Amino acid sequence: MNNVKYKKARRLLEMNNGNIKLTACDCGFTDQGRLTKIFNQTMGISPSEFLLTK
Repeated sequence: MNNVKYKKARRLLEMNNGNIKLTACDCGFTDQGRLTKIFNQTMGISPSEFLLTK
């Protein structure tokens, strides 16, 4: 389930102008920290670092 949320979060981060808190909420994560943890586990980088690569 986290993988599905993660994929959605990647898309939404770009659409939400990098708003991590809003993206976490839109994806059903309980908080921004949970989204960050999943990003780090999956990609090895934070959502902020991901946005810098775009």
